[in-house]
Amino acid sequence: MLTTTNDGSGLLSFPPTSSRGYDSLSTSSSQQQPRSFWEEYFKSFQLAWPLVATYLLQCLNSLVGMALVGHLGPAELGAASLGNMFCNLTGVVIGFGLATALDTLTAQAYGAGDERSRKMVGVHCQRCAFLLALCMGPVGLLWLRCSSPLLLWTGQTPEVSRLAGRFTRLSLPGLYATYLSEVVKRFLQVQGKNVVILLSGGVAAAVAPPLLWALIYSPALGMGFDGCPLGLAL
Repeated sequence: MLTTTNDGSGLLSFPPTSSRGYDSLSTSSSQQQPRSFWEEYFKSFQLAWPLVATYLLQCLNSLVGMALVGHLGPAELGAASLGNMFCNLTGVVIGFGLATALDTLTAQAYGAGDERSRKMVGVHCQRCAFLLALCMGPVGLLWLRCSSPLLLWTGQTPEVSRLAGRFTRLSLPGLYATYLSEVVKRFLQVQGKNVVILLSGGVAAAVAPPLLWALIYSPALGMGFDGCPLGLAL
């Protein structure tokens, strides 16, 4: 507030200000000490290690399938490896790439804090699932009609190209489930429920070896080479 001086000069002067507000501000800011490097490291590690373990378990399933089908012969092993690579490069990475958009959208919606914004987490996941369903058309057509000719065009032998194309076609039923698993991972990850993701990956990793063995070598269910892609799809 401005006041006039009493000496008749008519000059304006400012009233004395108290430093109490500045002292309280500096005190409150000094109480909020930044976290140390190790605190940030362990906090990040606590959030990340379940996801790292989940992806390792997911890769372990494919490794077990390749190891089991390798006992059928070198042509079967080569075809399974090429078919798995073809599936990853032409189908799986598309779903993984589109699902990464949820990392930003769901974090923004959930981090807003209010109930209305948090409901958008589910909306974003549903939209992403629908978009991935649309991708099934061109990817499925590529896997069904073009996998064997493309591998044959790259110089592979006719037998390996035929088996790899069969591997790709039999893997198609599990493609959309793989897409949806990435959407569910993002839905749980933004809520901090990473242990749930790890538990589901652990169950899948525990079931995969006996299931693959049964579908490949079991006298009752054994289908030979066809059991590997079907087991991985399940």
